[in-house]
Amino acid sequence: MKNKMRKIGLIFLANFVCLISFGQDLDKEFVKTNGIKSAKLYSHEISNGKIISTKLIKKQVFDKNGNIIEYYTSFSTHKKCEYDSAENIIKEVYYDPNGREHEIKTWEYDNKGRILKRVTYLSWVKRPYTSNYVYNEQGQNIEIYDINEYGKKHRITIKKYYDSGELFEERYEQEQNETTRIKRYDKCGNLIYKLEDIGGERKYNIKYVGSSCIIDSILQIDTVQYVENGKELTKITEWRLGKYWWLKEQNIKIFENKGNMIINEIYEYSRDSILDYSDISFFNEQGQLVESKRFYSGKSFASLGTGSSSPDSRNHIKYEYYDNGLKKNTSYFNENGIKTEYREHEYHDNGLRKFDYYFNEKGVKTECVEFQIEYY
Repeated sequence: MKNKMRKIGLIFLANFVCLISFGQDLDKEFVKTNGIKSAKLYSHEISNGKIISTKLIKKQVFDKNGNIIEYYTSFSTHKKCEYDSAENIIKEVYYDPNGREHEIKTWEYDNKGRILKRVTYLSWVKRPYTSNYVYNEQGQNIEIYDINEYGKKHRITIKKYYDSGELFEERYEQEQNETTRIKRYDKCGNLIYKLEDIGGERKYNIKYVGSSCIIDSILQIDTVQYVENGKELTKITEWRLGKYWWLKEQNIKIFENKGNMIINEIYEYSRDSILDYSDISFFNEQGQLVESKRFYSGKSFASLGTGSSSPDSRNHIKYEYYDNGLKKNTSYFNENGIKTEYREHEYHDNGLRKFDYYFNEKGVKTECVEFQIEYY
């Protein structure tokens, strides 16, 4: 019975934990509940079946409340954090690749936990940047400002609210009474007006469903029921516009008669109605993603910074799962259907990823990514 309950627990965790890939941060509540002290990510380069080099890619250290107190990545960031007794962050220290402090941020709070002051010290700037926060009687933040070397306010953000409490306007002034940017929002929090000294004035019209804050972007919905290979299926097609009526999208969902979605197709189009991106996903009876096919047009693919106008060679992916619901392996295929990479996944007892083994198109193991966990 105990093993059965453990299996059920892992299935429950699978949907959450599989979202935490090696590149993502761990959720605070998950860290606290599992008593995690640190998580380290290593990359082991493999040649002829042997590890020839090891590199620390990422490190996260937590206090017993799940707050991150140290964060390191080999490619960009190393910082340490401190908190007060109410778990408000009070200090962040950033380090350069040589371990020297190059940026420090500090915070001060009132007895209600509201920020009163944030100070940023930069090693290459003599004078720190200080943001002071002002609140009205309702507890709303109505102003944020810095003080320049002449003792005058500058870098000012002034906020106004609807009578019902929602944010209405943010006005930014580089110096007092010199407005450089204005943003206004509706009561649902969506931008409806923007004025910038560079870029000019823009207005946005948003249509909602009734009196709710649900954006009514659906142009048309078609529902078709049919039989295929002896199965009764339902196909729902939606044509949508983007939030500000800029992006047209088509979404096709196919369901079995039990209500399980087996296919989800998303097509996004540019303003000239040319297909910009598509994502076709296939699911099994357990609702797990088993296959994904993605396409990027030359324009959208180049915008990712690849410098190429051809489709991504990893636009076709297949997944397999363990009985407990955790992902077992991942296979990548090119546009010709040839497998280009294969990965196997192993896990810690709590469902967190432990190892990723990388294999090339010839089935040769080239890398092992290891996720080490330390507990309190």
